Amino acid sequence: MNKKYASIDVGTNSIRCLLAELEDGKLTKAEKTLEMTRIGEGVNATKMLQSERILSSTNAIKKFVDEAKSFRAEDIFIMATSAVRDAENRAVFLNAVKAATGYDIDVISGTQEADIGFKGVMAGAISPEQTKLVVDIGGGSTEFIIGNAKGILFSKSIDIGAVRMTNMFGSDYRALSSYVDEKLKLVIERVAVEKTFDLVGIGGTATTFLTMLKKIECYRREWVHNQTITRSEIEALSEALHRMPLEDKKKQVGLDPKRADIIDAGGVILSRIMNLIHAEQMTISDYDNLEGYLFYRLDALKI
Repeated sequence: MNKKYASIDVGTNSIRCLLAELEDGKLTKAEKTLEMTRIGEGVNATKMLQSERILSSTNAIKKFVDEAKSFRAEDIFIMATSAVRDAENRAVFLNAVKAATGYDIDVISGTQEADIGFKGVMAGAISPEQTKLVVDIGGGSTEFIIGNAKGILFSKSIDIGAVRMTNMFGSDYRALSSYVDEKLKLVIERVAVEKTFDLVGIGGTATTFLTMLKKIECYRREWVHNQTITRSEIEALSEALHRMPLEDKKKQVGLDPKRADIIDAGGVILSRIMNLIHAEQMTISDYDNLEGYLFYRLDALKI
């Protein structure tokens, strides 16, 4: 018997919703939608969520909850990550969402975020037995997870997301690169222990570089999931973006105009990671923390 659920992810840059249909515990249908509300704007500097961002994000969540109810979801699971986690006034936002929707938001830790992302990747992996390094470049943080079908071997969350780095460094890409390299030292040392692994990218930066490179105007899971991009392609595109005025970036095929002002930072983070671990290519997974959080919650409920 098929069962329907919804999973909502409140990220630093965007809020995403998964409407999923499961049969015997396996995903049979999935539809993802997104609203870019950038709730994490300025949080790195002030540790506070801005009132207008709280309002727009609450409205986006309410819209997704209403859509999930129309979908006849049996349950709706909502999580929040880096920005809400870091904000001193997060209770204001959590209470606003509760009042608007009747649902609580689960503010997950960086470790949980990494584990949930890995769980999602494994649900859509072609070769789950092969060790993988999963990299999730978000708006506020980047998660690194090493593991395989037997479980997670290592996970680490580092505060180097695309929104956070844009707010800190602007277009000073040299300073940004140096900062990222310093932050990555511990991860690089651990990755060096693994002799062979598949590099898998999830999240907006990784999927956007693929859609730009493949000239994908209308995002579809089957055009993105398990596709590969090379380090040289990423570096060349990243360099080209650095030279573009913002208005030209907004016209780039495959790049959501609302992501145009943070894509440079995302590209620097992605390029530095691939350089430092000597990876020549990355596989993109459309299965990510939305699927991971759904299965995480269902496991907890033993459904």
